[in-house]
Amino acid sequence: MSLLVIVLVGRVGVGQSGFLILASSGILLLAVPTSRFLSRRILIGLTTVFGVTPVLWWFPLPIQAAGRATFLVALLAAGLGAWVAYGEKWRLRLRSLLPEIRAIDFLPVVTALMSAGTLMNFLKTRTSVDALTLLTMNWDNASHFDMYYMLRTHGRTIGALGASPDGSAWQFHNYPQGFHATVALLAEFVRGPLPADLHGELVAYTVLSAVVSTMAATLVVAGLCSIPMFRRRFGIAAPAAIFVAAGWVYGPGAAATMHGFQNFYVAAALVAAFLVLMILQTKVFSHPLLLLASASAAVGVAHNWILLGSLLFGACVVILLPLNRRRWAASRFGYVLATGTAVFGFCALLLAVRQLSSVSAEDVLYAVGGVPIPDFGVVAALLLGTFGISLLVRSSGSSRLVDFVVYQPHRVANGAWAIVAGLIVLAVMAAAQISKSGALSYYSIKLILALELVALVVFALAVVAYLHSFPQRDLRRPWWKWTSVLALGLATTQCFGLTFDTRAFGLTPSAESALEIERQRVTLDSPVPQHVEALFRAVESNWASPAAYLTTYGKDFDAILAFQWYDALTGTYTEKSSAKLMPHLLPLWSGVEGLPTVVEALRREDPEVRIIVDPENQDLLRQLLSLSR
Repeated sequence: MSLLVIVLVGRVGVGQSGFLILASSGILLLAVPTSRFLSRRILIGLTTVFGVTPVLWWFPLPIQAAGRATFLVALLAAGLGAWVAYGEKWRLRLRSLLPEIRAIDFLPVVTALMSAGTLMNFLKTRTSVDALTLLTMNWDNASHFDMYYMLRTHGRTIGALGASPDGSAWQFHNYPQGFHATVALLAEFVRGPLPADLHGELVAYTVLSAVVSTMAATLVVAGLCSIPMFRRRFGIAAPAAIFVAAGWVYGPGAAATMHGFQNFYVAAALVAAFLVLMILQTKVFSHPLLLLASASAAVGVAHNWILLGSLLFGACVVILLPLNRRRWAASRFGYVLATGTAVFGFCALLLAVRQLSSVSAEDVLYAVGGVPIPDFGVVAALLLGTFGISLLVRSSGSSRLVDFVVYQPHRVANGAWAIVAGLIVLAVMAAAQISKSGALSYYSIKLILALELVALVVFALAVVAYLHSFPQRDLRRPWWKWTSVLALGLATTQCFGLTFDTRAFGLTPSAESALEIERQRVTLDSPVPQHVEALFRAVESNWASPAAYLTTYGKDFDAILAFQWYDALTGTYTEKSSAKLMPHLLPLWSGVEGLPTVVEALRREDPEVRIIVDPENQDLLRQLLSLSR
């Protein structure tokens, strides 16, 4: 109880906040003795955080002064303190708070450093101007910042707020907000439980969205390093894990983290974590912590990008087969814990289904949007290679049912069913889209990207499972092993294109992450973009009031995107502005010549609409408004 009071007083009374508090809370999470090994603690801890956090923002909690983050940390600290103090062997329990660390447990840390290096432009952001400059480089960031900002200002997910002041629903009331809830939770650690000013929230979102992306990449590699096969054979496991890390950080993963698809990225990471958790559970009800983490992963997927739920169904093959009664045996207490976990998962999934209930199938099938097109040749090679090596693993090793129950290589090979399930959903979506428009649409492209990311994990699992069947040899010179591991690890980081900046030697970086970092560097080193200054000017002149912001920069900055950013920055983004007003902005693509047409259309749609323009167009707007009276 004393620990609970200390944390509450420190946060509420003294007002402690900042990245030091966030880091301390992370260390506290890893001190929970969910496993002896650091990697598995990271797997269970982060998966649970990603799954539980979205649920916390669905309900009003009487803790506004302290915040959700404070109470979670206080309860965690009090629970650990009570567990240690009231145990019979408290010294042994105290020692168990420190995880056992082996060489392979450093790989998740390496992954975190790789991800942080790639996202450094986001992480080192200190001004709202730089934050908005980076965020406006990609379209989806306006929507994601709006959802985060609404969580911070209203304290609940948008789907639980009801109607907006203009009578229409809030925009994104039917959009899952798991990623945004996680960023908002971290913001409570860094900025405090109450929202800061807009400039502070822009910086916080920019930095913390990169932190969450780093957490997701770390989760994937920590999951791999939790598997006994990986822990036993560091020499073959380390290059495989770094290969996965490179794909998630430098390769296809960068297409998500660098282009405003972090919620999708988190969902894909949770699919990978769910698959690993299925592999680890040799018996269904005998591992309550793994079962809770599995349920949390499923909840996290549903509250981020529910289409990836199809991959979870395929991953369940790992734990469901073979159908052997011994695998379902457990104590009465085990069944009670499993029932409680199932109830939590079911209720949390119902929240996501309820939120998505107003989304039609056509909205998903035929949605349009900008997304980097993956290299389909690489995707095909990776998928075929994954199936090939999985079949090779499946055809080797033990064939007896008794051994197969716990025979890990075969269980790993069954992980390919997750990709099969995703391909079935993709085939159905692609058939509908091609028959109507002749091409794949937004969500199909992103599903292909998700399959590529998950296939990296399954491929690495299968390769290690196959090589694990060969006897291990002790090298006469151990440093040869470490040198080979280092060389292979560095080699795998370049599998998705050159990541190092070697232009001084005439070599241009070609990895997706490197290309985007260069684009960010050029943008940040240039003068502040006009549209960034114009957005701040429009927001500050009309704070928190609904309005139609019309910019005429044309090809320099899309007018509809500028309208979205104005609504997001003022917290006034509603379905009325999205569905009724924004479609009239297309003539602004030609510049100021289209302004009269747009103003007339908006006034016809809503005679009471307030219109804001850039200073150079203010006189023209007065003339147009006087003529329309």
